[in-house]
Amino acid sequence: MGSLSEKSPSRLNQKTLGVTNRIWLILSLFLALVFFTRFILPSETVHPRHRPLNSDLKPKNYLNITGGDPVPFAFCPALGPGDELAHRYDPIALAKTRMHVGSGARVHRVVSRALAGHPVTISIVGGSVSACHGAGDDPLSPSCYPSLFFNWWNEVFPHPASELTNGAMRRTNSAYFSFCNSHHVPDVVDLVIVELDADDENDSSAMEHFEVLIRSLLIRPDQPAVVILGHFAPQIQNSIGFLGPDHWHTAVAQFYDVPHISVKPLLYARYMSNPEDVLKQYYADPVLASSAGHEVISDVLVSYFQSLVCAAWSSATGTESEALPGPGILSAMGGGDLTQPKDAKGLFGGVAQRIG
Repeated sequence: MGSLSEKSPSRLNQKTLGVTNRIWLILSLFLALVFFTRFILPSETVHPRHRPLNSDLKPKNYLNITGGDPVPFAFCPALGPGDELAHRYDPIALAKTRMHVGSGARVHRVVSRALAGHPVTISIVGGSVSACHGAGDDPLSPSCYPSLFFNWWNEVFPHPASELTNGAMRRTNSAYFSFCNSHHVPDVVDLVIVELDADDENDSSAMEHFEVLIRSLLIRPDQPAVVILGHFAPQIQNSIGFLGPDHWHTAVAQFYDVPHISVKPLLYARYMSNPEDVLKQYYADPVLASSAGHEVISDVLVSYFQSLVCAAWSSATGTESEALPGPGILSAMGGGDLTQPKDAKGLFGGVAQRIG
């Protein structure tokens, strides 16, 4: 009778493979919950950050010229009668977008290489705007300024080996890129475009991070040209006023002789007079640019490079000498012997190098 009164263990307490069925049930419910949430919740798509090579493009050597050849660029002279961007935005308005130009020596070198028919590698370092958040959410979205600018570059300087990489990250600023930029830029690159005017904090500490970023890019072994590109975010204007992070960045640009190009002079006055209209036309939200806003960013960048192309062409043909001729132009034109100093170890070719 005693054995009949004993209760047999429940199925949950019974063991399978040495583990109670209760544990197996909990594990099964957990795995089912994981698969269910992955099924119903949207997952973040991983987009490529490297534009594949275009084998259909045929290189052009613009420096293979003879005397009397016409200017091959319809936009020259820059901001002149044939410049479509100047007609669209007004030449004076576009001229104001060049916050700091400097000598532009390294950028002229890149343009000289392109004029001679060489491939160029362009890389982007930036935050949410450069990552195309709000304009396709794809770093290489065709409606985003990196692709728009690269498409223009390929139209003017076609080459199957030219490349574009976008190392921008959403919600990221100079505090990260100052130390980790090498993970987002190829080992060998000709031009790095840095867009962080709308991502950095508005203080001296953020400027120090930005200074380290620019300096670390300039002293790389491949010696790339660096261009600082500025995006105007209305939210920054509303919270801190006119004196934003772009002013700190201009100070760094002046110290290191790096161009600083910004859309802020183009949109600021219009925003102050009619903020709702500007927000509706160019922005996805008070910070992010819409597709139309990215077109403005690209146009400002293209306008700056058009002026460099016109100056380099004029210098190469001897009609003007505003540009700083690089080795590519001199060798292609068969003129001059550009000798670099053997003891040039500094940032700009000087003997000393800034410590820090």
